[in-house]
Amino acid sequence: MKQRVAKLIRLLQATLYPNIYYEGEYKQEFLPTVVAECWQQSAVLLYDVAKDALGSTCEYAAQMKKDQARCGDVAEWIVKEFMTSLPDIAEVLNTDITAAFDGDPAARSKEEVMLAYPAFEAITVYRLAHRLFELK
Repeated sequence: MKQRVAKLIRLLQATLYPNIYYEGEYKQEFLPTVVAECWQQSAVLLYDVAKDALGSTCEYAAQMKKDQARCGDVAEWIVKEFMTSLPDIAEVLNTDITAAFDGDPAARSKEEVMLAYPAFEAITVYRLAHRLFELK
């Protein structure tokens, strides 16, 4: 599960900031295709992770064992709500990037903040996880 969540985080980062986090090479004119591919892979993986997590939590375990379809329905709802909120998450992250850049006279670019500041990665994970928490 932990490895799948780490992969999900990488995919979501590539969806939000493909110029920084996408691991493959692409021509700029194919950027929308790259984002769509990362978005789709993120949605599929999030569904699998959410379904597994729901099936193992105390709150849902007994109910889900009786009705696996319900577990899938809840996971599907989570995916839809979460994935449609990615633009809002990106907007907040952009303010985080700007704040870090503006607040550090040594920062040479916003890309540097995204690539070299461990705090930005932590904030990204927090913002993504917090949105999932809100959907509980």
